[in-house]
Amino acid sequence: MSCRVFQRNIEYAIIHWIIKTHNLKKLKLLYKQTARNIPFKMMIDNIEHSNDNNKNILLDGNAFTEKYCHVLDLFKIDSSK
Repeated sequence: MSCRVFQRNIEYAIIHWIIKTHNLKKLKLLYKQTARNIPFKMMIDNIEHSNDNNKNILLDGNAFTEKYCHVLDLFKIDSSK
């Protein structure tokens, strides 16, 4: 995601949309630490998550969508195309 877009809550809206669209109980995010991924790491550090044995980031789908449901009011995501 472009740094111009990141940190404007679109990242939360996209994750929320993925969880809801695919009815996920858990979402695993693969993270590779680089200098360009610092904004992503900052976002992850601010949300409730756990890690698996491979240090992948695991999000609880229900907890995430409940906590960040308000971000969908900021964006219109059209998945009909």
